[in-house]
Amino acid sequence: MAAFQKSVGFYNEPAVAGDRASQNPTVYIPKNFLAGGTVKAGGFVWRDTTNPGTEVVAAGSGMPLGFIERTINHDNFNINVEGTMAIAEGGNVTVAQRGDFYVVADGSVSIGDKLYAKSATGAPTFSSSSAEDTGYVAVTAGSSGDLIVVTNWFDRTAVVGEASGTLSGTGTGALSGSGTGTFTGTVTVDGEGNASGTLSGTVTIATATGTVSIPATGSVTIS
Repeated sequence: MAAFQKSVGFYNEPAVAGDRASQNPTVYIPKNFLAGGTVKAGGFVWRDTTNPGTEVVAAGSGMPLGFIERTINHDNFNINVEGTMAIAEGGNVTVAQRGDFYVVADGSVSIGDKLYAKSATGAPTFSSSSAEDTGYVAVTAGSSGDLIVVTNWFDRTAVVGEASGTLSGTGTGALSGSGTGTFTGTVTVDGEGNASGTLSGTVTIATATGTVSIPATGSVTIS
């Protein structure tokens, strides 16, 4: 919930941070965790190291357990107190592991930017400083303070430039075998997670070494 209303706009806000951003399926943790301390809707949580099977906390390291969806199931009995996104210690926490959600940008955001969670607070951020990767990427763009739609519903390897797998081909000298490598390039991802663009890099495989241009769709060429 937001603070006391102090102004009226011409148009409704599309959402509040923590809201679902689409009708795509959302995958939740198959049990209800309790807050091991104060946590905030619209942020990320980790398993509590003391009570990992029952409680979550807003600070941790490594990939977070999930994202806290704003479900409006916590009552504010004091009408003189402004609304809050905080869930008090002991409250039920709705933790999503996959889905499309709204978060607030903490800086300029472009489509495809990776979303991180601040390791000290669980707050979403598009800066990797003192933060952990969440597996989510932005599918809308904006500036600081804007609502951004993020998703983890598609394979992000094309976006972040990490790839591995098996190559095969025919031509002047056949190229075949398994290989891994790091690839760079520009890939555009639309709101449905469809990627287009070109990645390129150097890969070493079982029978030959070469520079491989790997388009997001289409054939593989060897130069």
